[in-house]
Amino acid sequence: MEKRTFNRYLSGADVWVLSLGCIIGWGAFVMPGTTFLPAAGPTGMAIAMLISAAIMLVIGANYHYRYRSHDGDDNGCFERKQMVKGD
Repeated sequence: MEKRTFNRYLSGADVWVLSLGCIIGWGAFVMPGTTFLPAAGPTGMAIAMLISAAIMLVIGANYHYRYRSHDGDDNGCFERKQMVKGD
């Protein structure tokens, strides 16, 4: 098995996507506790968290299916993006 090496770098688009992910992550995990909990109460917050968890599980299952549908191809997301873009 040959060992492949990659140059590590972040393009402008990679930095933008990383920043967007941080914004969404902050909104998903910090905002519910500080903003929504006082307004919705514990029951409303629990229902919202269960719905959100179900949506995340569906997205995760889709990613799992997508990356396991390539037989013998155990590449990660970043490496797959490089292969598709041709970087």
